[in-house]
Amino acid sequence: MSLTERGRDAAARLPAIGATVLNEQLRGFLCGELDLLTGMLARIIGNSPSAGCGACGHDEREEHDE
Repeated sequence: MSLTERGRDAAARLPAIGATVLNEQLRGFLCGELDLLTGMLARIIGNSPSAGCGACGHDEREEHDE
């Protein structure tokens, strides 16, 4: 699968669009609040399964650990 030229152009614009939207959503947050949010999101990512079925959250390692 590959992107068309139009798709490549759109994909190239996505980071700037995402940054603009995120900046608008975070407007008014204090630095400490952003630090807290970033830390919480990092913990959520850290709790995500690294093996097994990522979509369903099933981790085959848990079955072997019991």
